[in-house]
Amino acid sequence: MDNGYAEDIFERFHYTDIHGLLGILESSTLRMCSYRTMNDSMELKWSIQKKLNAIQKKVSEPLQYEFLTEIENSLKSVPLHAYLICFSSEKDLLSQWRAYGDDGKGVAIGFDLEATHFDHRPPRVEPYEADMLAGYFDVLYDRESLQVGINNYIELFNKYIDILKQKPSEKKRFADQIAVFLLQDSVAHKNPAFKEENECRIINLTYQNYNGNFIGTTSGIEFKASGKKLTSYFEYKFPKNIVTEIVLGPKSEIDEKELYLFLDKNGYGDHVIITHSSASYR
Repeated sequence: MDNGYAEDIFERFHYTDIHGLLGILESSTLRMCSYRTMNDSMELKWSIQKKLNAIQKKVSEPLQYEFLTEIENSLKSVPLHAYLICFSSEKDLLSQWRAYGDDGKGVAIGFDLEATHFDHRPPRVEPYEADMLAGYFDVLYDRESLQVGINNYIELFNKYIDILKQKPSEKKRFADQIAVFLLQDSVAHKNPAFKEENECRIINLTYQNYNGNFIGTTSGIEFKASGKKLTSYFEYKFPKNIVTEIVLGPKSEIDEKELYLFLDKNGYGDHVIITHSSASYR
């Protein structure tokens, strides 16, 4: 993609309507929303269930069944939460215009995620660490990488079973650890049926401490109405130089000169380019 920028940037696109464009750029803020209230929230549970099903096929002893049940219980109670912002590596994808870009009347905002302060990898967490746990990455859709993860969990499960035969009192602690690992790994995979999206995510993993406070987040917790849902989110205040491009949707009525005036007023005019969708969609 030739847009006048260096080749080493990591440019990904966030589809939104005109109100989202104004809100995001005027405030230099993106919202990391709870995965529980997103359209594809079930997809984060999909890879977890794949791993649990694979483990279940291998269990045959009472201790194994007990430990698997303990893991399933821990998944329901572990205080780890995932908050995310979704992007696509495709800046002119018809399905994204329809679903997120106001049926083609909106925009796709290009961001250079390499210029954020987040790590370029899925976030990893050890239980009850206090550091910021956030990263950006392209979602994995291939079955091969998922199978590697499944094999790793079967191996880890068996390793803990061997220890539990000598130290049964560690069952709850080990189950909590595997539950945390399963939750954090689930954000990296998605069902291959959604491959066309070429999704990229910024993920912030956080947990609540014993006082109920969220640890390692980009802001204090906020709430908004999303249709009939109540959605919690955290705000990420981004530097203006990470915005690279505004793509006008195939049915956009935004005047380009008006948009340039808006970008100039809000401090983006010297480095953001405006392009137009080439999708045939009216």
